[in-house]
Amino acid sequence: MTVGDALLEALNSTPVRDGAPVDLWLDGPELSRWSIQHGGEGAAAEREWLRRIRDTLQAVVRGENDPDVLLPLLTGVRKVPRVVGARLEWIVDVEAERRLAVELVLEWARLQTSSPGRLRPCANSECRLFLLDRSRANTARWCSMKTCGNRLKARRHHERRRPAPPPAESDAAEAGPSAAPTAQSAGGSAVRRGAARSTQVDQVAATASEPGSTGTSSGMDQARRAARTTAPAPAPAQGERAARIAERADQPHAHRQPVPSV
Repeated sequence: MTVGDALLEALNSTPVRDGAPVDLWLDGPELSRWSIQHGGEGAAAEREWLRRIRDTLQAVVRGENDPDVLLPLLTGVRKVPRVVGARLEWIVDVEAERRLAVELVLEWARLQTSSPGRLRPCANSECRLFLLDRSRANTARWCSMKTCGNRLKARRHHERRRPAPPPAESDAAEAGPSAAPTAQSAGGSAVRRGAARSTQVDQVAATASEPGSTGTSSGMDQARRAARTTAPAPAPAQGERAARIAERADQPHAHRQPVPSV
């Protein structure tokens, strides 16, 4: 096995299957077989240390914890030299039940030095596996292109082709077309009311100026009151016309010249 393989197997022992995470090391016999395959003894105490170290390393690689959390697990660990044939090796001097778990931590430490940044979690947020990128470009993102890679690409492609929802129309836009005719009809009503009142004012003034009327001053007062009270404020031209009629009615001998209707 190459450097990092045993560590990657340990990290990937909690995959997601059928939408739920599973622990492959929860089964004692399964973990014992893995331990013996990698030089361990498979005893219960060793299995407990392996699970503990694995969980801690997973949190460190995901960035959930700092590497300092590994230090309490390495208390009392030493490396001592040993000559094997013509080579000098350094072996871990620790209790037998801890040795394999400590070897996983040392393997992680070697990867941080020889291949920094290449051990990382899968970019699929629904996946719990890890990858060790050994490519030259170091651009791998998924634990497997066949599973997570193609699945995410298909999902993004579907999202890009999904039609965008229509923009929501504002309340002002909805009220605009109906509000404009209302304002126009209101303005038209005001004009019609002003014209009717102006006609009444003309009739009063004409009556006041006719010969034989009961009283010129009474007719003029009535015209003035009509000009003041009936002329609508929004139509200043109608008010000015009523004022002119009143002035003409107030002139001397105005009763000899009837005021024409306007």
